[in-house]
Amino acid sequence: MGAARADAPDRALERTGACEAECGSPVTSVVAACVTADGALGAVNEINSFRAQGR
Repeated sequence: MGAARADAPDRALERTGACEAECGSPVTSVVAACVTADGALGAVNEINSFRAQGR
């Protein structure tokens, strides 16, 4: 899997959800190899939005 696919927003959200379920606590860091305007940064913004809404 290439870095662009590995860091795609849907993949980052999927990994974040899996980590939270396994650890039982919110993810505090996201590491990405390849960030584009619509890439992992978009996923991080979405995660932060969920947090602000109490999800």
